[in-house]
Formats: sequence, structure tokens, C-alpha cells
Amino acid sequence: GGLRGGSKQGTEAIEAAVDQVLALLVVEQPTPLQAIVLEQLAKVVNAQARSAFAQARQRSGVLPNGRTVLGSVLDPFGVFKSSGLVTTDADDERVIKATADLAQILSKLSNQPGVALPTTLSQREFQQVANSVGRKVFERRDGLRATSSRFAAALLRQSLRRLDARDEGDRLTTTLVRRASEVSERAVKRFDP
Repeated sequence: GGLRGGSKQGTEAIEAAVDQVLALLVVEQPTPLQAIVLEQLAKVVNAQARSAFAQARQRSGVLPNGRTVLGSVLDPFGVFKSSGLVTTDADDERVIKATADLAQILSKLSNQPGVALPTTLSQREFQQVANSVGRKVFERRDGLRATSSRFAAALLRQSLRRLDARDEGDRLTTTLVRRASEVSERAVKRFDP
């Protein structure tokens, strides 16, 4: 069966999994797999961020004018009130549901016999793994910088596509996102000759 407590084998299994993820995703030169993962991860992050912001706005209360307290504080003129950058839609709900379903499946799989990742580590083992992961990430810092730039670019591209798809008349928002996207794309090109 799978390991359920901490052990040398468990820490080695975690470190091996980290090595595999880093080798696939945290690289200086872009790969097709990395592009797919970053694009999908950006969808999840964008959808979750919009959902969390919508929930925070609703929890902040509603003013007599019908606007939320948080929305009024952050956007006093209502420029972004109905912008695709801050409102959720059916696509966001599908992405969030699919992510939750995937997390549930992975959770069930991790409890299956033969899965070699431990569910608990001692304090000492946790520290060993954290130190090892930190060293490995530091060794790949150039790849991490490039990957981070690609991820930021994916986030901005999706935001721009979302604004364009909604054909929002808010030129200021679209222009700001377009400029940020252009800057991000130039930064990515620095890493991807």
C-alpha cells in the first residue's frame, strides 16, 4: 500500500515528484506542455480571483444606491462595476467546478494502494523536504523567472481576450490591459529568444 506516515522513502518520493514537476514546467525554454499547463492554470487563477472578488463584494454589504461597499471603495466611479475583469460568468463557474472535481479525484487517487506520497511528515522531515525543494527551485531560478513571465503573460492574454470577446465599450480598461499584455509579452521574449 501507499505510505501514510513520514519516512525516508516518503521524503524521497516527494522530492522525486518535485523534480519531475520542475523538469516539466520550470524551464528556461518554453515547451508545448508548459504552455498548456500555464494556459489552463491561468484560467483557474483568473476564474478563482473573479469569484473571490465577487464574494468579497457581496459580503461587504450593499449601499442605498445598490452598489456594494467594497465596489464603491475600490471603484468609486463604477468604471469596472460590470467589467469582465471583475465579474464571473458561466465559463468561470465551469472552470471552478472542473478544478474542484479534479482536486476530488486526485484526493481519492492519493489514498489508493501503490501511491508513494506520504500524507503526513514529521517536523524534521517537513523541514528536510522544504529545504531540498527550496534549493531545487533556487537552482532553477532562471527557469522560474522565465516561467513566471510566461504565466503573467498568459493571465494578461486571457484578460484581454475576455474583454475583446465581451466587446466591452470600456476603452480605458481594454487599453490598460492591452498595454500590460504588450509589456508582459516583451518580457517573455527576453527569456525566449
